[in-house]
Amino acid sequence: MNDASLSGVLCRDSMHNATETEGERAYAVWVSEMMLQQTRVATVISYYQRWMRTWPTVYALAQATQEEVNSVWAGLGYYRRARFLLEGAKKIVEEFGGEFPRTAEELQKVPGIGTYTAGAIASIAFKQVVPVVDGNVIRVLCRLRAISLNPKASTTVKLFWALASQLVEEYRPGDFNQALMELGATICTPTSPSCALCSVSSQCAALKLVHRVEKNVTSVTCFPAKVPKSAPREEYVAVCIIELESQTKMSKAASSLLLVQRPPKGLLAGLWEFPSAPLDNPNSTEKSRLMEMDNYLCDTLGFKIGSGGYTVMKREEFGTYVHVFSHIRLHMFIQWMLLSTGEIEDKSTPKMQRSVVTKWVDLDSMNSLGLTSGVKKVYEMFSALRQKQLTSSKTIKRKRSNLV
Repeated sequence: MNDASLSGVLCRDSMHNATETEGERAYAVWVSEMMLQQTRVATVISYYQRWMRTWPTVYALAQATQEEVNSVWAGLGYYRRARFLLEGAKKIVEEFGGEFPRTAEELQKVPGIGTYTAGAIASIAFKQVVPVVDGNVIRVLCRLRAISLNPKASTTVKLFWALASQLVEEYRPGDFNQALMELGATICTPTSPSCALCSVSSQCAALKLVHRVEKNVTSVTCFPAKVPKSAPREEYVAVCIIELESQTKMSKAASSLLLVQRPPKGLLAGLWEFPSAPLDNPNSTEKSRLMEMDNYLCDTLGFKIGSGGYTVMKREEFGTYVHVFSHIRLHMFIQWMLLSTGEIEDKSTPKMQRSVVTKWVDLDSMNSLGLTSGVKKVYEMFSALRQKQLTSSKTIKRKRSNLV
């Protein structure tokens, strides 16, 4: 299955459901289209199904918290989409009485709904005669008209929308839009188009140029024009997993980890991560990275190592991990700091400066949190190391007991 077809398949299934309302269909299209942005269908399907089981209507979604939404979305990436879905649901319920706007123009008043998503919802759910233009449609139009312009330039994008507006079918606009996207996804593909199977090949200007053996036009893949991709920038950060081991006189030792909430705007806005200190020097040493983390913990979190009635039992840098975003390669140097409070009357945790939101999370609860894939990978690396050291420690103790 391809990226263009998920929304179509899901929506066709729902269209065959006689009890489904236009609003329910609009909600389904909205969720699927938001998930499909920048994400492969194979990944999206299970997320879509889980989302719709959790929040089957826009009313249900509007009652959710950002934490709950992030938890279901975790691993899908581009978390701003999840935030837009929640904000949009609240706006639809609070300002539109729970009714989806019925036109593409009105739909764009909902947070996160742009021209593409608005066109998809309006044409598929409400049968408004408006186009939908995505990468697949752009490729089809470029080849049909032999357009060799930069497909990402704003003036060229406007041209594509104008062309698509002329083509959209009056009586079944939703089906037409999905068919055009499907054509680009399955037949008129980027590198291996099946021109012999194409239903509009007789009207394809690019194919005619190929048949004429025009200079420099050896394949329809010459269209659209190739735009060089910018290399992702390299960023470096020290990441510290701070584990607090404590116990009371009434219970066994328990461990929790410190998480920090990212700022409300920007990359991964509002999501939880381990304390992270930016590094200016890509060739930093382990010693300098430990110092940078000390400064971050003190200056940003108000957390001074060695004070507060607890002891640093272990501290080491144990690994690196490179997490790739669309525009960033984030190099993470991962540390582990083990703190112990010893035996105390009540379990307590080091206090953090509240200008930055932090929380201590029990180890048993970590897997149920909506962690990003990068944070989850770091946690998995830590868990593997911790388990290895615990196993080694138990083996040593067992050998010693056998000697007694």
